[in-house]
Amino acid sequence: MSVRKQVKSFPKYQIHKASNRACVWWRSKRHYLGVANSPESIEAYNQFIAEIARSKGNFNPDLESSGDSSGSNQSITVGALMASYLPRIQPEVTPKEFDNIKYSFRPLRKLHEHTLVDKFGPKALKQVRQVMIDDGLTRKVINQRIGRIRRLFRFGVAEEMVSASTLHALQAVDGLREGRSAAPDNEPIKPVSDDQIKLLEPYLSNVVAAMLKIQRLTGARPGEVCRMRACDIDMSGDVWFYSPYKHKTQWKGKSRVIPIGPQAQDVLKPFLDRSAETYLFTPQESYTWYRENRTPDMAPRKTKIFPSELRRREKYRKIKKPVRRLRSHFTTGSYDRAVERAILRAQKFGVNIEYFAPNQARHARATEIRRDHGIEGAQVVLGHAKADVTQVYAERDLQKAAQIARESG
Repeated sequence: MSVRKQVKSFPKYQIHKASNRACVWWRSKRHYLGVANSPESIEAYNQFIAEIARSKGNFNPDLESSGDSSGSNQSITVGALMASYLPRIQPEVTPKEFDNIKYSFRPLRKLHEHTLVDKFGPKALKQVRQVMIDDGLTRKVINQRIGRIRRLFRFGVAEEMVSASTLHALQAVDGLREGRSAAPDNEPIKPVSDDQIKLLEPYLSNVVAAMLKIQRLTGARPGEVCRMRACDIDMSGDVWFYSPYKHKTQWKGKSRVIPIGPQAQDVLKPFLDRSAETYLFTPQESYTWYRENRTPDMAPRKTKIFPSELRRREKYRKIKKPVRRLRSHFTTGSYDRAVERAILRAQKFGVNIEYFAPNQARHARATEIRRDHGIEGAQVVLGHAKADVTQVYAERDLQKAAQIARESG
């Protein structure tokens, strides 16, 4: 009996207009083949039909793409590779990096979810990169995301799901270079001045103001300040030493110790009246401070409350709303938002202050140490393994260069 009699009809090559992808309907499910009318999608369609004919109508793309039926990389798709990679990598990276990995895979999934892994070559990778450029991402972010896609295929090679030649071909795609692509470059991060921090202090809660001071005096990272606890601070000497229980380079097996001098100790002392395991800086304490010490824009209203508003309040009082629960400690995101809102509040009242992120206080400390103690001193305080990383944080002191030129130039 011929295949045509066993398989009543083969699925047709169709185009999904919303995503401009080729697809076929098989077993009440749409299966994508790649970019519409591209040679890759046509070849994938032909392979799809060939598999249906070979299996006499029993072809199951889901099982084939996961590698359960054949175990060969000839039937593994990019979507199946991602599905295998993400659960493996999640315990090994930080939550922020895991989110970055998923963001990196979005255009890859959109364009090549059903492309066979060994059919994904340099041109396909450049196509994914072009989507990122069209989305307005910066050059540095695009290069990082392309690197994550390459690591996905490196994982596939290690698991014998991808051929080594496919990975070797993808490594031939160079990263975007400055000034040679349509991708923009961000301005370098500048250190914030002490005058700007002082202007902002009246609009910050006592908790966030203390966090900003600690970061300015110690050069700690925002996450290290957010997770400060008394049990992690050695207070036996004149200089305290803070060892965060969690930090950026912990996954590399490196330790992190932050010295705390007298000025920073004075900032911390009002927050040491709690149990050793409790976080020193909590959103609840910041919220309470805001309620008790209202800034001008949070002052109680003085106008008359009309009856219609009273009725509206009574109406909404009957509706049960979920109680907002505050975290046990600040995150880098909530810390950054607290500073941003304070800046907007200050600008609202005519204060001449520009936006800055908390991490710019770390840059300011790095610049100060480099000026007084050299690049090696800044490297030790910031906790960098290499001095060239420190140069990203520490601005060169142009006044010192001008003095040298004045004396001997």
